[in-house]
Amino acid sequence: GEDILAMTQFFHAKDPSRLVHYEGVVHNRAFAAITDMESRMYAKPWEIREYLESKPEKPFILCEYMHDMGNSLGGMESYVKLAEEYPQYQGGFIWDYMDQAIWHTDVMGRKVLGYGGDFGERTTDYNFSGNGIVYADGAEKPAMQDVRYWYASPADRAAQDAANAAAAAQADRTLAEAWQSRRTYPLVVTQGDGNLGVKGKNFEMLFSIAGAGPASLKVNGTEWLWRAPRPAFWRASTDNDRGCGFPLRAAAWMAADVFVTYNGMKVLEAGPDCVKVQFQFG
Repeated sequence: GEDILAMTQFFHAKDPSRLVHYEGVVHNRAFAAITDMESRMYAKPWEIREYLESKPEKPFILCEYMHDMGNSLGGMESYVKLAEEYPQYQGGFIWDYMDQAIWHTDVMGRKVLGYGGDFGERTTDYNFSGNGIVYADGAEKPAMQDVRYWYASPADRAAQDAANAAAAAQADRTLAEAWQSRRTYPLVVTQGDGNLGVKGKNFEMLFSIAGAGPASLKVNGTEWLWRAPRPAFWRASTDNDRGCGFPLRAAAWMAADVFVTYNGMKVLEAGPDCVKVQFQFG
């Protein structure tokens, strides 16, 4: 409006070197003179590209983007690549740097960082302000790895990619060499009406027909399985999933996860050198 325009004019008159930023003109282009740059929140990469290719008078900046809530911060590459293509793209501000949380003692007597709802307040936004790339105590979140990578120069990213590829190749070679040089011991296979047992050096495994999977795996006498694993087609939804309605759109996969049908077990190979068992689900 007129008041904010007058403020911009005052700033420019008193300090011509000062740049004025105001995102609100996106909603009212009649006051475009208020801001010295095009500013938007959470614009899509293709929307930014469309603006930059229109030969605009003003540079573009994202006053807020990459809301780092839950497991967010994906897709940063799409924005960083724009900066490498268009000089008028000025990047953006991650929302935000640090979680907004307060140390307090929980009901278990532990000192923890509490967020919305932990202090008995209602209404609350719960963890909506837990959206930093570092926790409230300054410790880095996993998302910081992505930020550090994409905010590096293209040359530094290429060097990191090369180092990672070399390390992965070396790991593959080491594993292959260890596999080739391993000592082999014959497997003892016992097949009954309900189970297939396999025993080797320091381990034994039981495949259950009725249990629809490996029912036991003991290594050096220690049991490693609580029950036979099952195919999984679903996971707990995240804040970002719920925000875009993903659980509703993907509900069929939750049904597949809950109502999976077991169609039997097949023994594909059972000998002293190799055992292959296939469990079929539909």
